[in-house]
Amino acid sequence: MAAEPTSNTDSPVDFNRAKEDYSLLITMLKWGAVTALIIGFLVMIILAS
Repeated sequence: MAAEPTSNTDSPVDFNRAKEDYSLLITMLKWGAVTALIIGFLVMIILAS
């Protein structure tokens, strides 16, 4: 609670933290898409065999 008076100087940190969360979300979406493609490819191979 002692950091509240310095919230103005901490705002860039919060912005950077939000940017890190956004990039983490993008990374999770990328890996989710890659995983979905791999699983779909494996399912197609299994169904085709």
